[in-house]
Amino acid sequence: MEKGKIITFIIGILAFSITIKLYFTPPTDYDGGPMLAYNLFFFYPLLLLSIFLSIVVIFRLKYFKKDIRSKLLLIISIVPSLIFLLIFLRNIVQIANEPEILDLDIPNNSINLNVNDSLKVNLHGFTKRTLDINEEIITLKIINIVPYINGIYSFKDGGKFTSKSENHQLFYKIENDSLILYNQEYEFSFFNSTRLSLAFNVKNIEPEKIKIKQLEEMGFKNFNWK
Repeated sequence: MEKGKIITFIIGILAFSITIKLYFTPPTDYDGGPMLAYNLFFFYPLLLLSIFLSIVVIFRLKYFKKDIRSKLLLIISIVPSLIFLLIFLRNIVQIANEPEILDLDIPNNSINLNVNDSLKVNLHGFTKRTLDINEEIITLKIINIVPYINGIYSFKDGGKFTSKSENHQLFYKIENDSLILYNQEYEFSFFNSTRLSLAFNVKNIEPEKIKIKQLEEMGFKNFNWK
């Protein structure tokens, strides 16, 4: 057998073997991180390699003009790669035409504050895309106040700031074993109507009473979005 034909058969066998390997090696963990690693470092590299080898086989079929049997075997060897390619392209088209994912929390910034010996408060900022009353997609900026009482997680005793505006500001400072929060352009609500009264106080910034510059001079820090 000519050298060119032998090389083509080797390439075809490799393309076929790679797709069989992919088929019988599914991911073992479907969580976000492991799944991303599986796709980036195993599945997609091997898939692209098998597709590349299949394309090489297609172009080398010229060595088998009269050898119908060998040509048929080579075509069969690249069929799995072509099927994977079609599935891959179909998934891309489906993703491109899917509606935008809504109500997905995207973490942004988080600040841990030791208010006093018994109270620790975490400020967790995240964004969420959702629909407003007019069915239009909007982005909300949300900051959760999550308290820990004597080291015990107590989410129900906290609250949240929500803003649709781009002019939102939240300043915070620990003073006399209490957390003071000054809010601008956020709507604040408690998580639970029946809750413990904790050492944090939420106030609105009213320009006629106090200005942002004054807060900064008094040592208040701004919750910064990344």
